[in-house]
Parts: sequence; C-alpha cells; structure tokens
Amino acid sequence: MLKLGFKNGAVAGTPAAGSAKAPNQFLTTHLVPVTGVRAHARAPFTQQQQQHVTRRNWAAAAASSDEQEPVIDVEAATVSSSSSSSSSSSRSPLDDIAQAAAGAVEDASDAATATVNAAADAASAVVSDASDVASALVNDAAAAASAATAAVAAAAGEAGGAPIDWQSSSGAAPDSRFAGMKVLVVGATGGVGRRCVEALRAKGVACRALVKDAARAANLLPKPTTPANSSSGTSGGPEFDVMTGDVYQYATLPRAFAGCDAVIVASAANDKSDPFGPFKIDYQGTLNLIAAAKRAGVKRFVFVTSIGADDPFNPLNLFWGILFWKKRAEEELQRSGLSYTIVRPGGLKSKLGDGEVAGSIVMEGPDSFGFPPMRRSGAILRSQVADVCVEALVCPAAADKVVEVIAVESAPERSLQQLFESVSL
Repeated sequence: MLKLGFKNGAVAGTPAAGSAKAPNQFLTTHLVPVTGVRAHARAPFTQQQQQHVTRRNWAAAAASSDEQEPVIDVEAATVSSSSSSSSSSSRSPLDDIAQAAAGAVEDASDAATATVNAAADAASAVVSDASDVASALVNDAAAAASAATAAVAAAAGEAGGAPIDWQSSSGAAPDSRFAGMKVLVVGATGGVGRRCVEALRAKGVACRALVKDAARAANLLPKPTTPANSSSGTSGGPEFDVMTGDVYQYATLPRAFAGCDAVIVASAANDKSDPFGPFKIDYQGTLNLIAAAKRAGVKRFVFVTSIGADDPFNPLNLFWGILFWKKRAEEELQRSGLSYTIVRPGGLKSKLGDGEVAGSIVMEGPDSFGFPPMRRSGAILRSQVADVCVEALVCPAAADKVVEVIAVESAPERSLQQLFESVSL
C-alpha cells in the first residue's frame, strides 16, 4: 500500500514548484491508491488546489483513526503504525492456531509411537504363543502317530498272540446252517483272518485262504485238507485249501473265488513305509474283490474295517489315511448290489492279560463309538470278531448292515443273532 506523510510542512513525495511533472499526474500516480480520488485530465490542478486536496484527504483519514495519523513514505511504499501496541504487542490468531497445531502434532506423534510399540509387543507375544501351540501340536501328532502305528500293526495281525491249535479247532460238530457252503477268507494270515479260518473249521465249514505270502501261510495256517476220496492233501476234517494272490492285481482273484459261496475280507495294509498302502489294499484291493465276487455270484460279502471309519480326524488316519480309504471301500460295497455285512471292531487283542476277562460283545450301528459326544470305544478279542464275521454269513438279520463291536465286562450275554437283530438299518 502507498504511504504518504508530511515532512517539514510539505507533502512528502510531491514534486517541487516548477517541476516538469504535472500535479495532475502526481495525484493520479500517488493519491488515488490511498484516497480513491481520481484526477481529471481535462483541468490540471494548480499548486494551491493540490495542497488543498491533500490536506482534505488527510483530515478525513485522521478523523477515522484512533491512533496518530500514519506516516506515509512514498519511497518505501508501506504503511506502518506509530503505535507500539499495534506494531509489537499484538498477536495474530494465526499464531495461536499454529502453536495449537504444533502441540497437537507433537501429541499425535507421541501417541503413534506408543501405539506402534504396543503393537510390536503384542505381535511378539502372539508369535511366541503360536510357536508354543505349534510345538505342542507337533508333539501330540507324533504321539498319536505312534499310537496309530501300533494300532494298525495290531489290526493287521502283527501281534499274533498264541499259535492256534488247528487239531482241536476242527473236531466240533458241523453247523447245519453252513451246509454245502464254501467260504473264501481274504487276509487269512492276519490276526482276524486266521481266527476266521479257525471258527469256520470249528463249524465244519469248507474254506479257502487267499494269501499273498505262501511261506507265511505255511507257518501260520493248517495244512490243506481235501475230501477223503482225494489222492492229494491230508484227509479228514472240513475241506481247506490255500491260494496265493494279490488283491491289488485283479487278474489273480477270479480263480480264488471259483467254487466259493461267500467271502470274508480281513485284509489290511500293514507296510507303514508305503504311503499308498491303504489306497492299494484297503480301497482298490477291496474294489477288485467286489468285482470278482460279483463275477463269481457270491451270496454274502463280509468286510472287516474299523471303528472310527466315519471320523476323518481319527488318529488312525495318520497312517496314510487308512480309515479314510476303508470308508470309501465300504461305500463301494454298499453300492455294489451284493448282500453285505460290514464289521467295525474296536481295539483288537489276541489274548487276555493277567486278571482280564473277555467280556460280552456289545454291538451298535455305525458311528456309535469314538470321541465325545459318541460313546467311548473299547477293545475286543480277535476271536470274538471272527465269531461275528462267521455268524454274519448265515444270519438274515446281519444282511446289509454296518455294525460296530466291542467287548464289555459288565454287558449282559446275548446271542449273536440277538445282537444283529438289535441293530437297525
């Protein structure tokens, strides 16, 4: 803004008398920005008129000001107040706003720093807790895997127990319900399979063992017997023979089913180093057996699996998903059109410990035993499982059912037929 003032009674910045610069030009240049007075180019001011206009304008300015009139310095072109209160002591509102903003920024910075530190501490604690949980899970999984391995080995018949007395097992009177029947036992060198052979022979039923290892069968199974008019084998007792085959190789199976009316499948994967074992034996092997049984016109298919087949989180599935594949095989059998019975035993034992009693068989429908809220599973002797399988061959109430069996010391004694009748489809 233009600043004007009086110096020694004259207007500062006005041209001297006789100056070449016209008064009208001076007013147009210097006074109009301050006073708003426009000069008229058609009538140049005289020196006296110029001084009059200047004094009049300054009088109006002094009347509207609370302070001493401003000092106008045309050369500096700035307006300043001579009042000390207006030039030095007053604070602009912008200064207060700036100071408050600076304080807010500082407080926000401190809060952000504290938040970041707290978040870092919390993240560190979460990572530490997660590490502890992961370690515990790994340890639990390792323990479960160890237990599963032992259980699978037991289920596959690795814990064989005492040798079977085949001489005494073949001397019982024949059961007429099995008259004319011949049964194929698959997995006959396993714990349950061997006892199925024993139970069948005890009832005078002709049977055939399908095994993969002939040398193992020679050590574990009775010698083959034939009818008395045969020139080979050992005469006496129900007919019994052994054939080698591989359930994973379908071509080896049809001849094993030849002449058989029923089949008990007690095979199971037992090679813990083979991740494809449960798939090949428990699933694909069973599918091959189903196909061969249908081709041979088998009338009853009894399939031994395990309690827990309905539970994908059962620890036994740590053994390459063995129960998962058993369950898939069960479903294939149920859809096959064959008359079937699926037997799911609990923990298998070959013999009783000191002071133990066998207990009575308890039979329920599928998915009855396991982890809470289901009933707690229990153990059962392999010989008891074999009795259930053999009875399922001829019991009408056993047809097309899935049953889970354990032995309970305090359970009442009931016949196998009564047990099958108690389980609804």
